[in-house]
Amino acid sequence: MSLSTFSAQWFPVPDGWISKSGELIKKNIDTSFYSSQGYARFKKEGLFQFVKLNNPDYVSEKYEALTDFNEGYAMAKQNGKWWVMDTAEQKIKEIACHYAYRFQEGLARIQLGNRFGFIDTKGELVIPVKYYGAHDFSEGRARVYLNDNWGVINKQGQWVVKPIYNYIWDYSEDVACVMKSDKGKETWGYINKDGVTTIDLKFDYVFPFSSGMALVRSGDYFNNDLKFIDKEGKIIYDVPYVDIFPFSDGLACFYQNEKWGYINEKFEVVIEPRFDHPSDFKMGLAQVYMDGKLMYIDQDGNVLWE
Repeated sequence: MSLSTFSAQWFPVPDGWISKSGELIKKNIDTSFYSSQGYARFKKEGLFQFVKLNNPDYVSEKYEALTDFNEGYAMAKQNGKWWVMDTAEQKIKEIACHYAYRFQEGLARIQLGNRFGFIDTKGELVIPVKYYGAHDFSEGRARVYLNDNWGVINKQGQWVVKPIYNYIWDYSEDVACVMKSDKGKETWGYINKDGVTTIDLKFDYVFPFSSGMALVRSGDYFNNDLKFIDKEGKIIYDVPYVDIFPFSDGLACFYQNEKWGYINEKFEVVIEPRFDHPSDFKMGLAQVYMDGKLMYIDQDGNVLWE
């Protein structure tokens, strides 16, 4: 295998990982996870370890908890203590917290009791532990929960969207889904990075933008009225299927005649519905089930592994 192969995405299969080109790394493990930047986590007998994909024979120390490596760093828990750790397994700084999450855009969430804050890759606290809910940074913003509502902060911990919403999704393509509830009635729409409403809160549910379009729903889950809209809120596709997911990696899975298939961004069927359980495409592959069998397919519907 070439070094470029190792740096590519590897996908979890029982007892190991498979590459998009069909190469296999097998280990005697319980659970494998998607690779991240040349490293892949796994779980065995209740503990976490990782392999270096450019040296699959290498196996790390054992950890009680371990996040994916991102931007060269991970959060690891060993002997009851959390640490910022680099790819050489050097413990940079111990972090006093009850739980920690992966690094994203240079910052990682930490949880102390029922509150959240953020640290940098040196282990320094850069955003105080004061929020009652928080998510990773995305496009320079993080959604946080305070005073019974969700708002958005920047990397300096400053409010860019005041906490006035009942829920907010992560930013995607410069906009975020937001929701307000009035007497139990939810309405959804979109805001930009400055908190300005770009599409009015008028839908019963919405999904993040991908490839310049977003899936929105009117009506309840049992009487779906599904459409794709552009960033001006204009309807560009009236979904004719019973159900559909947002686009990911250029394809969206749809449900018809009790099976799942995929359409492209021109809304053309490219993989006929024949799967029992679908998933989004990620780095060119999707994990699906057919006739009780787990398999990976490529974007032409060819089975890579089963």
